[in-house]
Amino acid sequence: MTWTAEPGIDLTKRPAVVARAYIESFYLADFTDDERYLYPGFEGSVSRNQSDGPEGSDSLWPASDGADAVVGTFRQHLLRIDQSGQDVSVVGCMYTYDSALEVGGKFKANTENGPFGGINAFRVELQAPKDDDLLPPQQGPSRAPFGNVFGNWKVTNHQGGYLVTAEWPNHSEDNEQCLARSGVTPESRKFYPGTTYQRSDFPVLPATPGWPAESDTSTHEPR
Repeated sequence: MTWTAEPGIDLTKRPAVVARAYIESFYLADFTDDERYLYPGFEGSVSRNQSDGPEGSDSLWPASDGADAVVGTFRQHLLRIDQSGQDVSVVGCMYTYDSALEVGGKFKANTENGPFGGINAFRVELQAPKDDDLLPPQQGPSRAPFGNVFGNWKVTNHQGGYLVTAEWPNHSEDNEQCLARSGVTPESRKFYPGTTYQRSDFPVLPATPGWPAESDTSTHEPR
C-alpha cells in the first residue's frame, strides 16, 4: 500500500492515519480471509457490519469469503478531509491497475475496460474523540503499525474502493478527480483486462509513507 495526498493533508497524523490503517487492514484481512491481519486497535474502533443500518455500515468489516492471491501494489491518494464537530469524512482514490489477482497460476491485472479501469473513489467516515491521545508521526520503513494507531477514533462508514459499492453524493465527481490524478491515460497503462501476465510484472513497492519501526513505536494508550 502506498499513499499520497492533496496539499495540506498530513498523511502521518490523524485523521489520515486512521483512514490509512483502516483501509490497509480491511484489504489485508479480506484478501487473506484472516482477521489476524487487522491492525492493532481495529476491533475496538470498527463496528461489525449492520445489514439493516445506514448505507455504508454494511461493509465495515472485511468479508469472509475465501482468500485471494493478490500481488503488486495498491496506490491510494487522499482528495480531501472534511470535518464538522466530531464527524470526519475522508475521501480518496484507489488505483489497483498495478496489482493482479492470481487465477490458476496466471496473473490478471485488477482493472476493467474503459477510462476508469482500476480507478475507484472511496469514502471513510470517522468519529473523532472529544480528547485525542498523543500519537507520534506515523511514517517509517514498516509495512504495518506495531501499536494501536486508531486510538479512540471510530470508523462509522465505508464505501467505494475496489470491493465495496459507492452511494454517496458527488461520487461520480470524485471518480473524475481520481481519474485526473492517476498520472496516466488508459492507453499508456501497462496492463489490460483479459490478458495474463507474469508475477514479476507486478512488483511490490515500498510502503509509503509507511509505519514506524518497532523500536520507534511509542504510541500512547487511548485515554
